[in-house]
Amino acid sequence: MHPRFNVLADLFIVNGKKVINYSLLLDAFGPASLAFWFMDDGGLVSYLPDRYAIQLHTQGFTKAEVESLAKLLEVKYGLNC
Repeated sequence: MHPRFNVLADLFIVNGKKVINYSLLLDAFGPASLAFWFMDDGGLVSYLPDRYAIQLHTQGFTKAEVESLAKLLEVKYGLNC
């Protein structure tokens, strides 16, 4: 990894473990961030012929982190997670 990315790594990696900084994301997580997450690790789900939802994969996160991310998406974008 290039040393210039250390600043970003320090925000999300603590003692070698990935963490979610909710207050940072509340300020910095914009529409492009949501789009990148969806394009990188999301998908469209069809439950019925005329009903769709999206998935954002979170398998690498703890339950508390997933709940925090869901809260963020509800607060910032009014999404029902």
